[in-house]
Amino acid sequence: MGAGVTALVLAVAAGATAAVVLGQKHGTPSPGHSSSPPASSSPASPAAAQATAISSLLEMSRASRGKLQPAVSEIENNCSSLTSSQLAADVATIRGVAMNRQSEYSQAFNLHVAALANGSSLKNGLLDALQASLNADNDYLKWARQEQAVCSPASSSTAFNEAGTWDSQAVAAKTSFADQWNPVAQRYSLPAVNQADI
Repeated sequence: MGAGVTALVLAVAAGATAAVVLGQKHGTPSPGHSSSPPASSSPASPAAAQATAISSLLEMSRASRGKLQPAVSEIENNCSSLTSSQLAADVATIRGVAMNRQSEYSQAFNLHVAALANGSSLKNGLLDALQASLNADNDYLKWARQEQAVCSPASSSTAFNEAGTWDSQAVAAKTSFADQWNPVAQRYSLPAVNQADI
């Protein structure tokens, strides 16, 4: 009698397992499970992913830009009243910005943009903007090191004046890039930029 009950229980359990397996195989969800994957698991389109990569790079560039101007202004306007440690800190900040900008340029160079409409033009515009900014950063660094040795009027420094020239070219390139980028950013719900952000 006990063996018969045991056999019956095992048969019922096997039948239930088979029903669940067959249900899953033919698309019937098992109890407590949804047949469709969560919406968040849907991969972004290649174009959206490429646009997001550009947006992330622009955020990095914005952070670099934000550190540069205060350090340049402090040396330009207060060089003779700064302590040696303050000057060293400003020079280190400008050097860090130049290094970051070099990294940003390298990342922009390696961006994949084939899925974006006018992706090549967009990438080239960003590269032009970052290259002009990098040239300016390097000239500001050269000038800051000169000021660290001997304070003198910024206007008399060739490096400072060349940095200003590159800055002007960067503004033009950034403005052109922003005009291309902002419609793309809007299409993919990404932040717009202006030339001061890059």
